[in-house]
Amino acid sequence: MSIKYTYEIINVDEAARCMEVVYSSNNRQTLHIGTRLPYEGETVEDVIRAYAPVAYWQEQEKQVVPPNPGLSGEVDTTPVAPPAPPEPANYDGYSADKLAVDSFLASKGINKESEYIVTMYNVSTDQLLANLFGCDEQLVKVLNGAVTEWYEEGVTVGATKYAYVSKNLTNGRVLDRYTFDQRGLVKVGPEALEPTITRFGGFESVPPSMKVALRNFEYRHKVTAWSLKADGLVVEFSY
Repeated sequence: MSIKYTYEIINVDEAARCMEVVYSSNNRQTLHIGTRLPYEGETVEDVIRAYAPVAYWQEQEKQVVPPNPGLSGEVDTTPVAPPAPPEPANYDGYSADKLAVDSFLASKGINKESEYIVTMYNVSTDQLLANLFGCDEQLVKVLNGAVTEWYEEGVTVGATKYAYVSKNLTNGRVLDRYTFDQRGLVKVGPEALEPTITRFGGFESVPPSMKVALRNFEYRHKVTAWSLKADGLVVEFSY
């Protein structure tokens, strides 16, 4: 679910390196949230997006199931070791995904086996986006046995060498371009209509206002990177 909101910065404390932001959205609770100040090279919009209470608003709109008065029980807080996650080869559709990637790379003259790297998942919409496979400098996204995106590492376009570029699946034309800065992996260039920043870090690196979206996510403690997109919080993790 997409949520549109407005914001207003009503207080800035440079000494304390923080500011107070009022977030508003039609027919939803207006929230005052304390955020950090933008770092050098970062825009105000980056911080506004990172602390936006979209996940909180979404949770407030879910239907609740109230318990009956008098319900009681017992809770055992003894730590229980979580079950071992399945090996990559055991996730549903792994074989079909790998075959699709290897066949695609072979069609580009790359006759090597790919390896599973990570899975992309939108926790806000509860949607699997892609599984990422790699081989040498090539990265390929695949979903349900169909290749969806193709990337190459260390490509020079003009006079600039980029960390990654995305390429047209048919003719290999360079599409989006990506570079690293202090924020993470950033989409740049003339075709990047809206900057997208992939931030590297685990569950603890996710801002508190967005952690609620991860509360029930089975693989939250295996998250290795995350980004805030227009349609929600996208995480990368390995099975």
